[in-house]
Amino acid sequence: MAVSPDAVRVQFASGGTGAELTGSLLPQEGQRYLLGACDWQFLYFRLAANGPGMTYAIYNPDGTALLDETAAAQKYRGQLWQSGDHVTEVFNTANGAESYNVIFGIE
Repeated sequence: MAVSPDAVRVQFASGGTGAELTGSLLPQEGQRYLLGACDWQFLYFRLAANGPGMTYAIYNPDGTALLDETAAAQKYRGQLWQSGDHVTEVFNTANGAESYNVIFGIE
């Protein structure tokens, strides 16, 4: 699966703790999102897909998997144990183009 080399930097509004972005992917494409966070914080992530076949995975700053590839229907909430850019990759495994929203939160 081809992941776009252009990662999207997730930024929160001043004083905010969350962000929502929209995107669309062609079949067998992926998009990478970077979110700077610190260890001991809690990460919330939701992939609101507008069709079947959307998945995602989350990686620690050192490249190890925080969450292996998971279906869009499964939300993620967990404590982080590394500081730095956490990477979320969204994939379209369907046969057609798909649009989606990604929702990030940090506590």
